[in-house]
Amino acid sequence: MSQSDHRQALRIAFALSISLLVSNWFLPYWGHSKAQPDRVVASEKSLANVSMEFLPTSTALSSPSEKMEQPVFLNNEEERSKETLLVLENGFFQIVVSTKGGSLKEINLPLIQKEEKNNIYAVRPVEIDKWVSSFSPEDASFPLQKEGALMKGPPHVVQYHPLIRRSLPSQKIFLPHYTNALALFSDYEDLSQLHYSVLSHTKDEIVLIHTGPTRKIRRIFQLEDSPYLLSAKIELEGDCRGLWMTSGIPETEILSNQPSPRVQFRHIKGNLSAFENVSLPKTHATLNNLNLQWVSNGNNFFGLILEPLSFAPSGFRLQMVPSEVAPTRLSLMPRHANKGFAPGYQVALPLPNQTGSYEVRVFAGPLWERILREVDEKVHPIQHPITPSYCCNWSSQGWFSKISSPFSKLLAYLLPRFHAFTGSWVLAIVLLTLFLRIVLYPFNAWAFRSMEKVRRLAPQVQAIQEQYRDIPHKAQAEIFALYKQHKINPILGLLPLLAQMPFLLGMFEVLKSSFELRGASVVPGWIDNLAAPDVLVSWSYPVLPIIGNQIHLLPICLAFSMYIQQRWAMEGTQQKRTPTLIMTSLFLCMFYKFPAGLNIYWMSSILLGMAQQALTRRQKLN
Repeated sequence: MSQSDHRQALRIAFALSISLLVSNWFLPYWGHSKAQPDRVVASEKSLANVSMEFLPTSTALSSPSEKMEQPVFLNNEEERSKETLLVLENGFFQIVVSTKGGSLKEINLPLIQKEEKNNIYAVRPVEIDKWVSSFSPEDASFPLQKEGALMKGPPHVVQYHPLIRRSLPSQKIFLPHYTNALALFSDYEDLSQLHYSVLSHTKDEIVLIHTGPTRKIRRIFQLEDSPYLLSAKIELEGDCRGLWMTSGIPETEILSNQPSPRVQFRHIKGNLSAFENVSLPKTHATLNNLNLQWVSNGNNFFGLILEPLSFAPSGFRLQMVPSEVAPTRLSLMPRHANKGFAPGYQVALPLPNQTGSYEVRVFAGPLWERILREVDEKVHPIQHPITPSYCCNWSSQGWFSKISSPFSKLLAYLLPRFHAFTGSWVLAIVLLTLFLRIVLYPFNAWAFRSMEKVRRLAPQVQAIQEQYRDIPHKAQAEIFALYKQHKINPILGLLPLLAQMPFLLGMFEVLKSSFELRGASVVPGWIDNLAAPDVLVSWSYPVLPIIGNQIHLLPICLAFSMYIQQRWAMEGTQQKRTPTLIMTSLFLCMFYKFPAGLNIYWMSSILLGMAQQALTRRQKLN
């Protein structure tokens, strides 16, 4: 192998390590927030106590292989007619409360309107929102009114994004009430079918009551002033044994071709408040012996945070809910049908086993740092070591985050300011890339100078290889002596690339987790969402590996620009094309399912790198 081939092999090995790192870090749970250094593994073997009774008694599993209760089909109009839907609504969300089970049947976030482009709280529509509205209008009603239930509340005048999974009337599938948010269930009986009477219904409060033979339950749902906050109070009298309150099942969000469910919690650990992530179980799990402050159940950009205010749970339950029980709306869309069968996850908080009044504060909205920080300023104004701040729920964690976190915070601070300056997210990403290039200029210049020296010595290297064609070890020794004479170290040439890793990971983190980029359209019909892959052409069902059922043009352009850069960098040498093609193909496969914003960043970085390399060559000539 020639020295130039050896250097190229080193670069390919480095690229492979990056690809494996990125694949393991981002792809399985793209948008998935990691924990602080400790991960809590919620599996049957690792927990002190695992319960099989998360579901109501009538539907609990006796074994993991036993089939769960199927969805409720449209065959019982009389039973559903007993249900009344009550609506609470403000500028942040729409809450739909059901009198059957006394729980939240829907939580819907308003989609952005043209006249509201500067509204940071509005949610931009993405592909699935537009598809359901156009091709499945029965499922685009907010609230759903196809179940024979009576609805009381203001009529809907704008479109919404469902935060939690809900029924699919077009398929005649209606979710069981125990999948609702803030539903009550018992270890001993099914409470999901209890009928509640309405005591009061105002513009910001709903009060329900149920009086049964063994217990009396009073439920109060009240909108709070802070964004996306709801107060859920429950007053219990009588039998209070084994009661739990559920989180609901977040609707599935696809990013980088993967759903990204996540469950996290904050608890007091020693003298500090610790934030941790749960490894999702295959069926169910219970976490005990915690001084729990709050638990979060989310999927990519959105989620719910349940914070007990008047009681201190010692843990929580976590249940995997199969898509057969609670299908996601992605199952409606033909080319996302396979992702529509992604399972959901339901979290439940234990209630005290005694008569009393208990309150849970609920955040239901975008898990975005800017919003969470604003909420924290209102509900957690005093910061101390055990403050249960929500803001940590935005940042991605993990053992790489110790290095990349400061850089990602800096880049996250700059990105919206560049957007405010340019008015374009693409230009903002390019400016952020230019900023990184300026910061890393000394490292890149060092690498380019080293590459330029190798390129200029290429004729001498080729002469040595020709002279010692039959004595490879002698040729290698002469080449290393030549490099030593000109103060070139091929291995040290990789150090600038290593120095860029924290910035690279920080940029990846910012672009994949920036809520501002979700639904941001650049070229309608092609780049409609910077937080998702661009779509030039699509068809119903996948026919090719990697490509699937969509043609993404940006990663193809990225691979082409990378190939041109590599060939240009080795201009004047006898560098073989095979290593260059291998590395280019590797990056094409790695970036093919990446969001458009990341592809734009990487491509602009390559083009700026070529400009810097051209400048370095000109300086050498002068």
